[in-house]
Amino acid sequence: MSEDLSKAWCDDDGRPVPGAPLLAAHRLWTMGRAADGLRDETASALGITRDEFDAACDFHAAMTSESGGAPLKICTGVSCRFEGAEAFHERLQAAFAASGTPLHCVPVHCLDQCLEGPNVRIDQGLTESGRSAGSPRTFCSKSCQVVVDERTWRPPEAGPRPVNDPDAPPVLA
Repeated sequence: MSEDLSKAWCDDDGRPVPGAPLLAAHRLWTMGRAADGLRDETASALGITRDEFDAACDFHAAMTSESGGAPLKICTGVSCRFEGAEAFHERLQAAFAASGTPLHCVPVHCLDQCLEGPNVRIDQGLTESGRSAGSPRTFCSKSCQVVVDERTWRPPEAGPRPVNDPDAPPVLA
């Protein structure tokens, strides 16, 4: 595995960072090598199966498809932040910016996959009639799985508010 390639998903000590499979999928895609033999080598370097890496590559393909157009929802909940979500999201956005690939991210409070974070989710966009073009999919970076999840996500305004927030609902004793 070339050092230049692994820099996309490793920390300074050479260990994979949170979200590494998705970062690796993006790096292969920018190199024009998303479908070649590097997938086996990359999966092995990440310590995951080829099927798990293929799932990350498929999720990445949906993120970059012209027809998608839906924003990437990035979980900012406590569990995901604890597992390195902020660094993962920054690294993912920087990788897309460096490759000139548009990426519109929307922070959300929770994607309901707390044990598997940090997580990101794509909706499949809308048809011309305004209906969903497909089921929302969440990339769970810890398990390196893509799950279809029909549950609604919590927008940032649904998150915890400071006790002294005048707009916070009253606390009932």
